Amino acid sequence: MPELGSPEPSADTPARRPAAPAIAAAMVVLWTLLMISVCSVKFHYFLYTDFDLAIFAQALFGVFRGEWFSSIRGMYWLGDHSSLGLLLLAPVAALVRHPLLLPVAQALALGLGAWPLFAYARRRLGDERLAAGFAVLWVLQPSLGYLALYEFHPETLAVPALLGAVFFLSSGRTRACLACAALAATTKEDVALPLLVLGAVAMVAPRSARRATGVGLVAIAAASLALTFGVLKPAFNLGEAQYGGLYAAWGRTPLAAAAAMLSHPLRTLGAFVGTPGDPLDTLYKLRYWPELLAPLLGLALLAPLSLLPAMPVIAEHFLASRHEQHTIIYQYTALVLPFVAIATVDGFARIAGVARARAGVPRHAAVLMGVMLATALVAQALYGPLAPPSPLRIARPSERAFPNGRLRALATHRRRFMSELPANGAVVTDFRSLAPLARRDSLYSLHHIVRGTYTSSRRAYPLPRNVRAVLADVTANETLILLDRRGSARLDSFVVAARMRVVNAAGDLLLLAAAPADSLEWLTPAPAETSHVVRYDGSLELLGARLLESEAEPGGLLPVATRWRRVATLPGQPRMECILTDARGRIRSISRHLLGYGLSSVAGWPAGAAFEERYRFIVPAGLADGDYRLTMRMLWRIDDRVELPVTSEQVVPATGGTAPLGSFRVARR
Repeated sequence: MPELGSPEPSADTPARRPAAPAIAAAMVVLWTLLMISVCSVKFHYFLYTDFDLAIFAQALFGVFRGEWFSSIRGMYWLGDHSSLGLLLLAPVAALVRHPLLLPVAQALALGLGAWPLFAYARRRLGDERLAAGFAVLWVLQPSLGYLALYEFHPETLAVPALLGAVFFLSSGRTRACLACAALAATTKEDVALPLLVLGAVAMVAPRSARRATGVGLVAIAAASLALTFGVLKPAFNLGEAQYGGLYAAWGRTPLAAAAAMLSHPLRTLGAFVGTPGDPLDTLYKLRYWPELLAPLLGLALLAPLSLLPAMPVIAEHFLASRHEQHTIIYQYTALVLPFVAIATVDGFARIAGVARARAGVPRHAAVLMGVMLATALVAQALYGPLAPPSPLRIARPSERAFPNGRLRALATHRRRFMSELPANGAVVTDFRSLAPLARRDSLYSLHHIVRGTYTSSRRAYPLPRNVRAVLADVTANETLILLDRRGSARLDSFVVAARMRVVNAAGDLLLLAAAPADSLEWLTPAPAETSHVVRYDGSLELLGARLLESEAEPGGLLPVATRWRRVATLPGQPRMECILTDARGRIRSISRHLLGYGLSSVAGWPAGAAFEERYRFIVPAGLADGDYRLTMRMLWRIDDRVELPVTSEQVVPATGGTAPLGSFRVARR
């Protein structure tokens, strides 16, 4: 919307340039198709590594069964977030019962945001070419790409509705504005925050029609908050979600935290640019502003009133303790980007207005638009969601957009294991398999069992009963981060209580079944006599290693046997780093294996007793035929962020701190 006090846009019909909107529409369609394609690749190769997509997919499919409880989240999903707008997808889901429907809908909604932005810019600037430029700029923002590719979040569906609300507010169309606002408010309770500010700004506008619309916006926001915190959360949240804990650094309760923020305004303002005692988080916050605003040349700062509705959402995130909320690579910019885009148009209009009296708008505006488009492209290349790894990217995406050779091979084995799951009954799995299995009504997330509490809560998580199978990659980062000694002990206790045995393995991807007829013997007692000893930090000895086969095919499994003996207290969890090199000594793959799979704590092995572990190394897909060598080195895993190299006393020398596992040949069959 135009800033208060700024001149109204000209009532003249904007100059029509049919080619410009068509080109912009084509660019937006191409971006949307690209995002959908990448989402499809991620889904096919199990690259969604959180559980948000799975939660909402299970919730959507549960509607058809009259089920409102999410076994993945462990609670009624309306008690977590009031995402009633998800039900708008139910008619489509009735025809397309596939979890990928949600990422596709998300990409479509984000791409659709270009239309109301185009309409707003055309009315504000009076030129379709400039408006088309803003439509293209919308999809060139790196933060929009991150939104499209990271899981699924219902608030992304609010993005075009919020842009539409601002456009209709600026053009005096009250009913359309309120309809868009109401639609946006159904997606998540946070939408009420920008609606409150947008309504308040409209209420002090000089035009009476806009003031009436502002009252309606405030009413919609208040109704949304009343429904969420007065009805849904008291009825459906029994402590499984405690988001007030994100503000514990400010106060023990949400009210105490709010009081502290108000009574210490300088500290509160400082939280927007840094976190005392946490240099990494401070760096995240400092990088957030240029990464968000630089692709649009920071012109949004020239229209602070238009940017104002985004500030409560930014404050909500920056005052919280979660690092992820302080970067652009997750979902937390969904309710910020619409107002950044609107403010950018208004900032652009302010510059164009200054130029009108001097050199004329068209040339000056065209040059500025060209610079903005070039800057956005550079930003995409430097830190966009599909940009290559770079030291410039301090906060890196937690999910890959494309698989490497090992992940392609692992996906094949995961699909094979999934086909072996029982058709009915409860299943526990890791994040990567949750979404593909979301149509199951009794599906549980492994991370709750390992951490022992609900997500974002201190409440103890009750172990699921009558579980018939477990499918999990125990060294995937999202699982390993929780598998400290206590997490491993909880996992081991659950496996024992559920009478689970390992029936198949590929790398650290395990398939366990309840009381199976046959199981995989992966850890057995072994003779300790050997002259080949590598002792790590005086506590763990490698007694021997060998490959059980001399040939493997790309994407296949290579069995490895290692013998170990614990001789003293371990300084951390032992983790093998397997290094695959070709005949020329080039590293082709590095993968890590948690000794004992987290199911058998090496720290609990009897001192002096020897054990042999059978591990199935995954040969990356795409390897050329030829000879390869497998070596290993050890790391001590101290906690979720620290891994220390070991020091070794070796009887048999090893090259470069590594111990040989063996050589083999890769051949296609």
